[in-house]
Amino acid sequence: MRRHDFKGVEWFWLCRRFKDGETAKRGYDRLDQASRDLDGLLDAGCYRHGPENEEPRYVTVVSHRPEGVALAQRVLGGTQFIPDDSIIERLIQRRIDVLGELFEAGAPGGHYPIHHEEGMKL
Repeated sequence: MRRHDFKGVEWFWLCRRFKDGETAKRGYDRLDQASRDLDGLLDAGCYRHGPENEEPRYVTVVSHRPEGVALAQRVLGGTQFIPDDSIIERLIQRRIDVLGELFEAGAPGGHYPIHHEEGMKL
């Protein structure tokens, strides 16, 4: 687990690389199920992604709380990967935006999957 200061807030993150997109999807699905089992108490944004010219074989987890990232570290699999800070910041901003939208809509806490069948292209 790593730390990243973003706009004055300490965030926690990890990124895992998998041999291919299908293996990354299975790791992501395991983590998704763990979050469902905890009814959203993972309290983290989980993203399967890759650059435009590759299949999405990376899974990154970001949170302003370390507990969910620690759980993801045990469940996810793959090998540690350290992407460029700009990727981490884009994913943190995505997490902030989604939480803001849910808060404005009055949504209760919980598990809110937003699936991109082909993964995010970063």
